[in-house]
Amino acid sequence: NNGTCYAFASATAIHLTLVKELGDDAISFEDIKEDLIRKYGVNGNKTYEVSKNESKKYDYSVREVNETEARIAIKNNRLCVARFEGKRLTFEKINSFFKKNPKDVLTEEKLNEIKVQIGKNEEEYYNKVDGHAVVLIGVNGHLRFLNSYGSNWGDNGFFRIANSFLLKLYF
Repeated sequence: NNGTCYAFASATAIHLTLVKELGDDAISFEDIKEDLIRKYGVNGNKTYEVSKNESKKYDYSVREVNETEARIAIKNNRLCVARFEGKRLTFEKINSFFKKNPKDVLTEEKLNEIKVQIGKNEEEYYNKVDGHAVVLIGVNGHLRFLNSYGSNWGDNGFFRIANSFLLKLYF
């Protein structure tokens, strides 16, 4: 419920990259995440800029790619962090969908079918735009992501969407 998803996603990518190179000698995910939160705060941050800044420290490369390039990166055992922005109402719909359908693939049609009841006093809140960062971990027709919401969310912390256009993802 705070703005640290950028730190979770970036720390995951950094840690897994280091594990590939260093094995058990890699810095722990928790240490990397806590370091990022100390440096960049708990109120959100620009995921790409954080990743780019940290790439010097951990000696890895970062660049923005489109969905096709992200799919190729995953197939080549590379890591990819993704970010999306949307109204809080959209996030509520996504959460509702994966609560009821944890193993399903979210499509535009399914997203549009979800109805969320909001009170008059909540309209301003649900119309605000937020962002969220996740880690792309698989491609198999659809895109599979690791979320920072924990193992009780979605499919043990993972979720699937049809394509990047659905959530206007940046990789």
